[in-house]
Amino acid sequence: METKEFKISCHAIGEIMAGEIGLTPIQDSRLNELIERRNGVGKPLTPNMEIELDKLIDKRDNPELPKGAKSYCKTWLKKSLFGFSENWKSVVIDKGLAVEVDGINLVAEVYQLGELSKNEDWFQNDFCKGTPDVIDTETVRDIKCSWDIFTYPMFDDELPKKEYWWQLQGYMWLLGIKKASLDYVLIDTPMPLVLLDLKKLYFQSGGVADDWTPDRYEAMYPNYRFDNVPKEMRVKSFTFNYEPWIEEQISYRVDLCRKYIATLTK
Repeated sequence: METKEFKISCHAIGEIMAGEIGLTPIQDSRLNELIERRNGVGKPLTPNMEIELDKLIDKRDNPELPKGAKSYCKTWLKKSLFGFSENWKSVVIDKGLAVEVDGINLVAEVYQLGELSKNEDWFQNDFCKGTPDVIDTETVRDIKCSWDIFTYPMFDDELPKKEYWWQLQGYMWLLGIKKASLDYVLIDTPMPLVLLDLKKLYFQSGGVADDWTPDRYEAMYPNYRFDNVPKEMRVKSFTFNYEPWIEEQISYRVDLCRKYIATLTK
């Protein structure tokens, strides 16, 4: 079976970068200890230690992808071979798509950046590919539209999800830009999605009509609107610089993914 060459999408870099490859620091220390004993330093190795040493050497010399990365490769291969795509439809994702431009405009207004445009260009190199949300002169931006105020990281000091750091590093690598900003925004939910979510909540509750009166709906609508939150508090950004070492790390993992995918198609 022939497939196109594997390149990791920037939004999925975190999926193949998670987990350890090769020896852990403890295993590496143990390997050195056993090698020294095999070379005559200290007590001779026992038969069990000889087996342990051979296993550690094999793990060092034959690095293997973590389970999560293997799982991603299998999913990618199914899409590549047969043209299937996963259905990620949900009200949360639908909202993100529906209000993305509003989110970009809010970021521009709060930070006084002038006019920001949604980027539609697609970029790639030998190892990764992607479409950044916004390319703002010397900064690449990714806009995350939170579903509600409870999923919005208003008071967080650290990036909520490490995979987003990898995503922005990938964009900076593709564009040759040295600074990135992950911008969370809090935007009103469009009414069609509000009604869809309330319908879902109704059925999840067991569909007891007496509990879902018009007054109940009216009381819940404010949860989807954020007019009472100052605009400057409806944008939360995490900025960071480009780390050149990621190029080698991502390239290495992509190469391992390609080799693993090749074993699946034999």
